[in-house]
Formats: sequence, structure tokens, C-alpha cells
Amino acid sequence: MARKRLPSFNPQTFLSKVGSGKTNLTPHKKQVLYSQGDAADAVFYIQGGRVKLTVVSQQGREAVVAILERGSFLGESCLAGQTVRTATATALEDSSIVRIDKGAMIRVLHEEPTFAELFMSYLLAHSIRIQAAGADPPADGPLWERRQAGAGDREGQSGNARRDDRDHTVTGQFLHE
Repeated sequence: MARKRLPSFNPQTFLSKVGSGKTNLTPHKKQVLYSQGDAADAVFYIQGGRVKLTVVSQQGREAVVAILERGSFLGESCLAGQTVRTATATALEDSSIVRIDKGAMIRVLHEEPTFAELFMSYLLAHSIRIQAAGADPPADGPLWERRQAGAGDREGQSGNARRDDRDHTVTGQFLHE
């Protein structure tokens, strides 16, 4: 008796389709996606464009902590129990972004091992890049596109311009939404 084969999960398809807790956003240049102090209730994925993360200190000084590009997630700290945004996310140019409600993100992480593995790989690679300030950055493009193409996470990557941690300006501590 042959088993019915389930369709394979495609992370890019999941991120590109609206519905079940996902919304497509098209912010214009300088449009704020969320502000420091807002409720942390969603994860965002950049399909196109760039987003700047800034923090304002208690003394009122603003610092840019990250410039995120296509293939980057932001706001993922809500998955670890953070209830309030610690940074402001602003589009640097006209962009295409997917907003994924916290519940929908948790659901797909539990139900789709492929997505969970790729998301975890993204988070770990991002963390490693932050910790290894002088290391070569990853190749351009989302991690799962490189993995699906058979490329390794860090092997054979060029020394091109930094991607999502290119402009991390750390003043005291690094805050990544």
C-alpha cells in the first residue's frame, strides 16, 4: 500500500502568501513599521527593500543598531516572551514586508520542521555574525534560498559588503528586534 505523499513545505511560498496571520505590507521610504515601546506581537520578514532599527536612550539620543535587507527577519524577540518593542523599525526605501502574527509564527514553527530549522539557522547565523565583528559576512539572499540551492551556511562565502549587520552601530549594548 503506497503512502500518499504530502506536498513539501516551501518557506518562500509561506512567506509570500497572505492569510492565516500574515499580512503583506508595502511601506514607503521613512515609514515606521513599529516604534520603541509598542506591543511586540508580530515578526516581520523583508521581501524587498531595507529597514533601519534605531533605539533612543534615556538621555534622548538615537542610535542606529541595524540596517536589515531582503531576506532578514525582525521583531523575532516577541517569540522569546518580549512584550514591548525595544527599537523602532523604519523603512529606508519603498519596501515589501510580510507581517506574521506571533501566533501564526509559533504555529508554523511547531508544524513545519523545515521552516523551524531554517528560521533557527537564520537566528544562529545572525547571532554568530554579531559576535564575530570582523568575520566575513554571508552571501546575499535569504538563508533558505542558499540551502535549497545546496550551498552551505558559511562555506565558500565571499567577503562582499555586510548584509543585515553591515551598519550595526553598537553604543553600549546591541539591541536587535
